[in-house]
Amino acid sequence: MTNVFSIINNPLEQFQIVPIIPIKSGAVDISFTNSALMMTLATGFFVALSRSILVDGNVHLIPNRWQAMVE
Repeated sequence: MTNVFSIINNPLEQFQIVPIIPIKSGAVDISFTNSALMMTLATGFFVALSRSILVDGNVHLIPNRWQAMVE
């Protein structure tokens, strides 16, 4: 019979920084990690959302709902 508590993992494992693409230059470790991946995805999403709102040429002094959401 297995113990229920042996199945539960450490809850802090989700915060571990794990290299996805290991890159070493001499003694310097410049690996692409899971943290860098999430920052890249969040920045890309924000830039895409901002461009879709602001590029259409309808820049108004009073923001619409989409502009208010971005701010």
